[in-house]
Amino acid sequence: MSDENLLNRVIEHILDLKAGQGEIKKDVGDLKEDVGGLKKDVGDLKIKVDNLENKVNRFMAEVEGHFNRVHSEMDTIFNITSDHEKKIKVLEKTH
Repeated sequence: MSDENLLNRVIEHILDLKAGQGEIKKDVGDLKEDVGGLKKDVGDLKIKVDNLENKVNRFMAEVEGHFNRVHSEMDTIFNITSDHEKKIKVLEKTH
């Protein structure tokens, strides 16, 4: 092989490497854009998760409030029932 042919092959190889390097740089740029998009998506999901967590906490507070009111009302009913039972026993003894 002549020196000129060898030189041409080396030049072609260098040009192929440069073209490949350009493609790699483009791919890296595309990946950076994809990562940026994913970071935004993760941020959006974080906000949604935080909002859901707040809603769950509010719901749990409401449920606890309802439970406390029901429990209080049950205590009241129990006390009223107990008072009525005492009155009935007194009436039974006096009549």
